[in-house]
Amino acid sequence: MDDDDGGFESHPGRGRFNAVFFRGMDAYIDWHLHKHKTPVFDHLPTTVVELGPGVGANLRYLTPGTRLLAIEPNPYMHSSLRRAAARHKVEVEIRSVVGERIDLPDHSAEAVISSLVLCTVRDPATVVSEIRRILRPGGHYCFVEHVAAETGTPTRWVQHSLRRPWAWVFEGCSCERDLATVIRSAGFSEVEITPYRIHSPFLPFNTHIRRSCHLLAVIDAWEMNFQLLQRYVARTGTARVRRDHLKEGQPLGSWASNQRAFLKPGKLSQERTARLEALPGWQWKLPTGPASGPHS
Repeated sequence: MDDDDGGFESHPGRGRFNAVFFRGMDAYIDWHLHKHKTPVFDHLPTTVVELGPGVGANLRYLTPGTRLLAIEPNPYMHSSLRRAAARHKVEVEIRSVVGERIDLPDHSAEAVISSLVLCTVRDPATVVSEIRRILRPGGHYCFVEHVAAETGTPTRWVQHSLRRPWAWVFEGCSCERDLATVIRSAGFSEVEITPYRIHSPFLPFNTHIRRSCHLLAVIDAWEMNFQLLQRYVARTGTARVRRDHLKEGQPLGSWASNQRAFLKPGKLSQERTARLEALPGWQWKLPTGPASGPHS
C-alpha cells in the first residue's frame, strides 16, 4: 500500500489472532484497568466517538442506550464488536476508516474516547489532531493508553528489546511511544495526564497514562494548518512538504497529504481548494517513491 494514503491493512492471520486474543483476554485486561478506566469514562454523554474499540472492551463503561460511533478499520473486530454492543444495549455505528482520517465533520463530537489505541496507529500526532478537529467547544477527549517506561529502567529495556516481535504480533503496536508529549502538544485548552503502572506478565504493556483533555474554544484547525503551510512556503519557497514533516510541533506533512485525499470525495470547499492551488509548488498528485521535499 502506498505510504501516502494513511490506510490500514490487517493481516488475515494476525488480524484474526488479535480478535480472538482480545476477546479471550477481555476480562483479564479489564481486571487490571477497571479502577483506572472507571473515573476516566465516568459521566460520558449519550453519543460517543471511540477510536479503535476493537472487540468492545469499553462498552461496559457506556450507559445503555448510548450511541457509539466506532472508528475501527480492522474488519476482524467488527462481528465481536457488534455482539458486545448488543449485550450492553449500545447502538453501534462502525466506520471502517483510520484515525488519521476520521470521516466526521469539524466540531461535531461531544466526547471522544480511546484505550490502548495510540500505540498502534501509524501517526499518533495526526490522530490526536483529528480528535481535536472533531471535538466541539466544551468537548472532552478521554483516554487510557500504554506508553514507554522511563529511560534506564528494566521495563524500558524490555520494551526496546521486544519492540519488533511485539509490533509484528499486535499489528504495529509500539511500546516505546511518548504519548503524553503527543497529547500535550495537540493544542487542547486543558490537559490532565496521570501516569500509572499495572502489574501483569506482559511487561512491555505495564506502563500507562490516563485522563482527559478539554477543548474550551475552537480555533479552526484547517486555518491553523494552512497558516503553518504558508510559513513553510515562506521559508522554503514551495508547498511540497514531506509527509513526515513537523512544523512548530504539528504534523504539517500529514495534514497536507490529507488535503490531497479529501479532494476527490469532495470534502474540500472550492475556496480552500483554490487557496491551496495558489501556493507555489502545490501539487494534488505527488510523484511515487520516497518522500521528498525540503527539511526546513
